Amino acid sequence: MKKKLFIARKFPAHIVELLQEFYEISQWDEEEIVIPREKLLAAVADCEVLWVTLADQVDEELLSHAPNLKLVTNLAVGYNNIDVKALKKTRHYGDKYAGCFNEYNCRFSIWLTACNCP
Repeated sequence: MKKKLFIARKFPAHIVELLQEFYEISQWDEEEIVIPREKLLAAVADCEVLWVTLADQVDEELLSHAPNLKLVTNLAVGYNNIDVKALKKTRHYGDKYAGCFNEYNCRFSIWLTACNCP
């Protein structure tokens, strides 16, 4: 059975297609509009992998709504949106992938994410 991935922003179809080999995917429908916090909290309830952008806060509150979450991946140059202490406390993994819309980086990110999610 494939792991469940939630993407907090609408990604281009060619990226989502690559991920479908590894995951059952759901994603926010908007490219330019940040997912509202309450919708993000609801979306993480059954996902095992969460892919966020810099605009999405990953903190203790979000992690408490995600009992099955194993990996948080961040499409950003920095990680100011991720509470690293909360990730460590809850034993979640976190990765970041800047420039992921470059095809090489995208493929590498998919591979790395798949390897890190038991």
